[in-house]
Amino acid sequence: NEDLMERYLADEPISQEELRRELTSCVRDGAVVAVLCGSASGNRGMQQLLDAVVDLLPSAAEADERIRTFQRDAAQR
Repeated sequence: NEDLMERYLADEPISQEELRRELTSCVRDGAVVAVLCGSASGNRGMQQLLDAVVDLLPSAAEADERIRTFQRDAAQR
């Protein structure tokens, strides 16, 4: 997002909500890949990991549509 980049470079404030919304959009569009980690044995970071999965990653319905689109595009090649 050009607007957010310009605001960041100008040291203007960017709210967490704006950043989260843009990051979610980028992950769902496939522009960036979310890298998440946690420790199940130590139960460290697991709630944050689960929250990020819910917030950032596409739902099963969205993923199914992406898979169908990818398969259709691949078949046309």
